[in-house]
Amino acid sequence: LRSHPTESKELLDMLTTVVIEYMSEQVESGAHMLQLFEAMGMMIEEPEFDEFAMPCLEKIASELKGRYPDVPLMVFSRGASFANEALSKLEYDVVTIDGSVERSTARDVVGG
Repeated sequence: LRSHPTESKELLDMLTTVVIEYMSEQVESGAHMLQLFEAMGMMIEEPEFDEFAMPCLEKIASELKGRYPDVPLMVFSRGASFANEALSKLEYDVVTIDGSVERSTARDVVGG
């Protein structure tokens, strides 16, 4: 990401478009709820996550909620629980948590 930031962002933008279209087809095929997995969140540090992953997650939520406002949208950021608060401010209906999240404070972090 740091060695080729421009190219990385271009690739991530293309992948984001693919994810949006794929998830849209799931709704068109009858899905009643969607869950987005950011499965590699633990592979990058928080500043890189904020710069590279978060804009993609925001665009996905915005596009899908614009197209399907009544379809619940969940997000799971594996190994990047530091992002849960920011994710809760996007257009996701549910922020799911992994095993590293303190259960007693999880609701407070995401504003529930």
